[in-house]
Amino acid sequence: MLKFEDVEPVNVTIEEFMDRCKLQLISGDKSETIAFSSVLINRPGLFLAGFKDYFGYSRIQLIGNAEHYYLQTLTDEAKKDIFESLCEQKIPCLIYSRGIIPSQIELEAAKKNNIPIFGSASTTTYLSNLIANYLEEILAPMTTIHGTLLDVAGVGVLITGVSGMGKSEAALELVQRGHRLISDDIVVVKRIGDKVIGSAPAKTKYLMEVRGLGIIDVAAMYGSGSVLNEDEIMMICALQSQSNAINADRLGSKIDNQSILDLDVPRFDIPVLAGRSIAILIEVAVKNFRLKNMGHDAFKTLMERTGLKE
Repeated sequence: MLKFEDVEPVNVTIEEFMDRCKLQLISGDKSETIAFSSVLINRPGLFLAGFKDYFGYSRIQLIGNAEHYYLQTLTDEAKKDIFESLCEQKIPCLIYSRGIIPSQIELEAAKKNNIPIFGSASTTTYLSNLIANYLEEILAPMTTIHGTLLDVAGVGVLITGVSGMGKSEAALELVQRGHRLISDDIVVVKRIGDKVIGSAPAKTKYLMEVRGLGIIDVAAMYGSGSVLNEDEIMMICALQSQSNAINADRLGSKIDNQSILDLDVPRFDIPVLAGRSIAILIEVAVKNFRLKNMGHDAFKTLMERTGLKE
């Protein structure tokens, strides 16, 4: 799981945050926004107890039973002082788990500093994981890649190559063979944990440009089973021109990697030659990739049978 602080803030409406993280709004306006800039979540127990030297003010503050019962031991005056001090840190929001209801003192301190308060009946651990997953998604490092992304037999395959190499035509044939399109031409890529996830820009979702035919709607033409919203990019099939065919790996003795958002993704270079079905070659590449992941390597089998060394 990635851990990073002080990334570029992302503004999210309170209503969206509530819906995605299954929260109830206790104090605040649904139409307002919250600026999130950290994937980390803070339990402010130490701060409430008086230790303020190290405090994650950019993090969501989550209050569970430990914090709640500690606050009950304080006098109203002490609770007001410490809670106002907490809210003056300009934290993104306060969330109460396990159905805990904040006191009037806590509500007034948050309202004074325009800090929204949410509640949930869920346990603190479950809620923390749910919110952390959401924050990783919206704050994930992102880029765009020129290519076509499909799910081929359960493997996310990014097809790359220069314009006119036949990426869309190969993708169209793969769709006809029962595989699913995620994005054509431009792929939006996010790094979530140790995975790179690809999806389509909203404006071109499920649309494909085929030279000579123009724009086609894959979902409308082939049905909802022919498309997918997003997928992990597990391998890259890079289409190469005929002039590069002489340098192609003939035995598959090594696998090259391509870095996407600082993660290495296996890349297979496929020369585009007259008479070759690129779609079939991609299918074979996927099946061979899966076999290697299962421990079966045809190249090593050849070496063992012939007694040759790599």
